Amino acid sequence: MDTSPVQSPTPIVTGPREFEFADRDFRRVCDLIYQR
Repeated sequence: MDTSPVQSPTPIVTGPREFEFADRDFRRVCDLIYQR
């Protein structure tokens, strides 16, 4: 059981591009959750 605040299926260590994409997706999910 991991106790990390952010759960990601894949480690973000490939480059800034993947990080940006992940950040975008994370923000999208946050928006959806906050919208409710």
